[in-house]
Amino acid sequence: LTETEISLLHQWIGKGVSFDKAFRDYPASDSFRIFASTFLIPQDDLFSDPATYSFKAADPDIISKLNNPYRGITPKNKRSPARLLAFYVSQQYKPEMLEECKPIRQQVISINLSKMPIDDEAIKTIALFENLEELILNGTKINGSTLHLLEACKKLERLSLANTKISFQSMESLGKLSSLKKVYLWQSGLSQTEINTLSKKFPKIYWDHGTMADSSERLKLTTPLMKNPEKTIFNGSERMELRH
Repeated sequence: LTETEISLLHQWIGKGVSFDKAFRDYPASDSFRIFASTFLIPQDDLFSDPATYSFKAADPDIISKLNNPYRGITPKNKRSPARLLAFYVSQQYKPEMLEECKPIRQQVISINLSKMPIDDEAIKTIALFENLEELILNGTKINGSTLHLLEACKKLERLSLANTKISFQSMESLGKLSSLKKVYLWQSGLSQTEINTLSKKFPKIYWDHGTMADSSERLKLTTPLMKNPEKTIFNGSERMELRH
């Protein structure tokens, strides 16, 4: 087995070694599903030309040394030199785990640091990954004070900041990234007014904020059902229990 395959087995064992649970049964945000999905070839990739990259493939020995149960480095697809970098298990994360990936910074086009205990200091290292196309920082401790450093990533197209405490001011700096196409801001704390302002000021970027909660909205309950529908006769002291 390769180091990557061993890492996949470690992830599966950590999830309880289920022989009955299908791949699709794992939540889309589940770390095991994210890692396992890199072993699948998307349907589009089977019939379309792969994206071309000018950089060479990374040294396999370096990849082998960097891969472990808490850090996965996988190819974009079977025919590409591009690599996807993802981190797992927040309790095991250390800043040097990102620093150690500098030797493959040319080949890494995606970094997933979701729920890792990182702050704005990590952006200084991330900005060195010159060919980065996607950056996922969901659920991290960043507030956006160093996001302007991502201007060094000339190919960055997608940035995910869901469930973070980023500021409106830091979003303004993202508008200067000419390659940026989409920013995910679900549960980021930005108001609808601020989102609208960003959309108008930087229309080339799609600011995806999901569904904004409306405190005045009242949801209609479903039609109540009897808890015991088979019971049709009640005496005078019995209670009829309903459920939704």
